[in-house]
Amino acid sequence: TICSNVSISGRVRIGDKAYLGPQCAISNGVSVGELATVSIGSVVTKDVTSKSRVTGNFALPHDKWLNLVRKFR
Repeated sequence: TICSNVSISGRVRIGDKAYLGPQCAISNGVSVGELATVSIGSVVTKDVTSKSRVTGNFALPHDKWLNLVRKFR
């Protein structure tokens, strides 16, 4: 699934049943694995493994991103 306002630049591989959230950006040469999720507004500059979820600018595994947000609360 590719939602609205997604930017995909250059040569990108997107696996089966991957989800690219609204307004995310995928850089040239990146691979998004099967069943992977890219959260809203994320900027992906590195490969996303299968069945994982990334969030943020620049995209990190979702759990790691949540831990960073909690530190700065």
